[in-house]
Amino acid sequence: MMPIERTVEESFEEEARKAKETAVEKHKAGDLVGAKEFAAKAKDLDPKLGGLLRLSAVLDVQIAFAKKINGELTDWYAVLAVDPTADHETILNGYKKLVFDIIYDVDDTVGYDEANKILAEAWNCMFSERRKKAYDRSRKINISLQNGGRRDELVMSPPLVEKPKSTIKVSLDRWASAEETNPIHCEIVPASDFLKFDKERVGENQVWAAYDDDGMPRYYAMIHSIVSREPMTLCVSWLDAMNAGRFSIGEGRFNTEYSKAFSHKMKFTKDEAGFVHIYPKKGEVWATYANWSPNWDDDDDMSMYEIVEVVEDFDEEIGSRVLPLIKVRGYKTVFRRDTNPWAISTKELLRFSHQLLYHDLTDEEDENLPKDCLELDPGALPWDLLEGLSG
Repeated sequence: MMPIERTVEESFEEEARKAKETAVEKHKAGDLVGAKEFAAKAKDLDPKLGGLLRLSAVLDVQIAFAKKINGELTDWYAVLAVDPTADHETILNGYKKLVFDIIYDVDDTVGYDEANKILAEAWNCMFSERRKKAYDRSRKINISLQNGGRRDELVMSPPLVEKPKSTIKVSLDRWASAEETNPIHCEIVPASDFLKFDKERVGENQVWAAYDDDGMPRYYAMIHSIVSREPMTLCVSWLDAMNAGRFSIGEGRFNTEYSKAFSHKMKFTKDEAGFVHIYPKKGEVWATYANWSPNWDDDDDMSMYEIVEVVEDFDEEIGSRVLPLIKVRGYKTVFRRDTNPWAISTKELLRFSHQLLYHDLTDEEDENLPKDCLELDPGALPWDLLEGLSG
């Protein structure tokens, strides 16, 4: 590169830094629109400038949140940057894109606490079937009122016919048939250093965890054969839960190219009758439902989790012992081992939600960490724990 070209490039970079600094100052002062203008200018001058991804995501979330429907109702679809007709997967992808733009673009100059709180509210509203239906009805009413409709006419209108509640089961039509689904342009899970779907490691007669509609690896698939490696195409059957930890292999076999739906390989056993058994194993890390009880129903809060390390293999007779993992302050995915194990009985097996991949951290990686720390896979961490919103 000629010296004069370098000088021009450095000039653009300096102007971009100044524009970004102005955007951050305006954001702190509450001038969101002005901040957005300078953030866009900085991006035009230097698209690779650190912090722009986070800054843009934070501003988009806060600006959308500030614009109320009929002056009172938050437009959560606008906050998540998705169309109101979007299906669950598209909404989830919009949510996760914003979350990980904020998380992975590390820049302490950009404050994002307010955006985090807004996204947490979006999660609570949009990813509960019951709350989302109520919100959609309220949104429809407020849009009509905003356009001149009368509240009494709308409230007295016949309620929408609700579809039957869906079971916790993968819709294979969405994953296995490219002709019948809309292409998903954003990965369901973030990129990380943890093992994901590895073409070289996958093989026949393996069980892999797959992501459910909430983005957690709670489904299981038996891989029968590898149809092709380029593109990666598998013949799989989904496992149907019979009772706690015991699964039957689904009757149908399906070819799927959607490898991003899979998270990691599971340990399992198979009995003489052909049933698959999946139980937490010693040394594994699992998310557990914090508010679980034997009397849970669909309306109970299933959004609160605790993370544990299994210290004894789960026994079908007596259960297992686990060690709580406590989030380390100042880190998003680092947890430390507690010193007080507790027991989960066989009757409480359904308390376990899903397994998380992890690796142990050493002093060499971060000398400021306490002893016995682990870094967990962010793609399997529930939102409240990823951002520390649960306390």
